Amino acid sequence: GDGDGDGGAIMQAEWEAERRLLAINSGGCPVVHVGHYTKGLSRHRALLFKALAGPLNIPCRLVRGAYYCGNELAAGIVLVPPHGAELHVDLMAQPGKLTAAATLDGAAAVAAQAQAAAAQEAAAA
Repeated sequence: GDGDGDGGAIMQAEWEAERRLLAINSGGCPVVHVGHYTKGLSRHRALLFKALAGPLNIPCRLVRGAYYCGNELAAGIVLVPPHGAELHVDLMAQPGKLTAAATLDGAAAVAAQAQAAAAQEAAAA
């Protein structure tokens, strides 16, 4: 999951170990390329993206919850172009991949498709 609890403490320890390793491998340079980190929850990556997007004038908004991210505790980024459809930025599985952001109509269509697939499986059984 993307929650804290005991997993948060484990994630913190893993992140600290990775940070130390990256610092050693960078020859003592205090700057570590953010793309070199492999640890972090979706909310960490989403907050970092939002913080970096602001000064670059990239219009986006931070979103969270199952409606946008598929998990109530997850967070994500939606690009908000001046003209056109909003785009969800994948920050975890395929970083940088853009897909159409969830809309009420889109969410209803996905739910209807899932319900129809479940009904077909039940009928076949």
